[in-house]
Amino acid sequence: MASRFGWLVYQQLSGDSGSGARVGSFESPVIGVGPQVGYLFPVSDKYQGYSNLKGYKEFASGHRADGWNTWLSFSISAAPPKQPKRSRCWVSLAIEPR
Repeated sequence: MASRFGWLVYQQLSGDSGSGARVGSFESPVIGVGPQVGYLFPVSDKYQGYSNLKGYKEFASGHRADGWNTWLSFSISAAPPKQPKRSRCWVSLAIEPR
């Protein structure tokens, strides 16, 4: 399990377009900060899963509502290759005088 504090800076580079953009071409900026928690776990010998929960409190926004955004994500990927076990071999060398 991993936890951390995250941040988000977003600046829309081009204006809104399409049939829903009836009141103008807004370009919205926003800044957000908040916690994030993730968990990596084995699914099988060949696959692993990852679940992540993060939430950002948005502020300094323009042309958009600010507040809390929360995401829950889940993914499955190939497991990393297993490391071969290292064998321990000790060599002892004794030299006897003649």
